[in-house]
Amino acid sequence: MFVHEYSDEEFATYEECADSLRAEIDIDDIYDELDLGMTEVLSRFLRRKSDQEFIGWFQEEIFAAEQAAIDGLIIEYEEGEVD
Repeated sequence: MFVHEYSDEEFATYEECADSLRAEIDIDDIYDELDLGMTEVLSRFLRRKSDQEFIGWFQEEIFAAEQAAIDGLIIEYEEGEVD
């Protein structure tokens, strides 16, 4: 079974739990996992070959941070372990 930080609902699969969490996740949760400083963002922007390249890179960084936040906010347990 799976639960996440923003709900008491129990989910049978990780995917169901992650989908529920995505609707509730806070921007701060993602930001905490985003390992970028403003210097790196500006440097990537200024060295970009195209706007699309920069957007693609930044999207990947955000998606990775979102997944890390989700992984950190979901708890797996065996039935009967949690009251």
